[in-house]
Amino acid sequence: MTFLRKRFPVAATAALCAVLLASCASNRWDVSHPHYDQAPAAADSMAVLGATESFVITRDKWFANHLDIDRDSLYPFMNRIIQPTLLKTLSGTFRSLYVLPDSLFLKFPEESEKVDEHVYFKGRFPVQGRPFRDGNGYAPPYILLIHEFILGLDQHRENYYDYTQTQKEAPEMRTADNLTVIMAYTLWDNARQIPLYSSLLEENIPLRQGISAQALTQITETTARTMIRQIREGAAK
Repeated sequence: MTFLRKRFPVAATAALCAVLLASCASNRWDVSHPHYDQAPAAADSMAVLGATESFVITRDKWFANHLDIDRDSLYPFMNRIIQPTLLKTLSGTFRSLYVLPDSLFLKFPEESEKVDEHVYFKGRFPVQGRPFRDGNGYAPPYILLIHEFILGLDQHRENYYDYTQTQKEAPEMRTADNLTVIMAYTLWDNARQIPLYSSLLEENIPLRQGISAQALTQITETTARTMIRQIREGAAK
């Protein structure tokens, strides 16, 4: 018996292949818990952990040279800009936000969190079984866990969190087109002791005017606003 094969136009076949390849190649970069049905209210107390410990600078020599500061002074210089800007922007929405020392964060066990089929990140999470309490014995309803805050140049989150890409050697870069922030964070429900929402976000701004304190402030504000939007929208997923 002979079966006749239906022939598709070449253009249509190519388009279909492109769609299939794109769908296979795309990753999901955030994940919501099934019980995350309502975002924190503005008045809800939220503790922040990991704001300093998680901060990493890639190509620190480039930053030091272009900011005209000593490499040993780079992290303190950056932290004086980035951490206050991040917290100030977040507290404009979450008014009862407060920062806890990283010494408490470092006591949490490190675990791997799956976001998509090939996408994972490592982070520190409170021990389950009892609500986390700060140094004053207070158990905040929510905890914002900042696992990683990576500041770099022309970076891509695939190279950090997609395990099909992380083994590939990145080419050595001498120029810079974009200032990049890549952040891994989790909104933790302290009462129910569950990760409500986790995201691996990536933000870029062009370096047309070069690197400056203003550019660092701008990308940090953009990152914080993206976090706020994601936390709100994550409850609707």
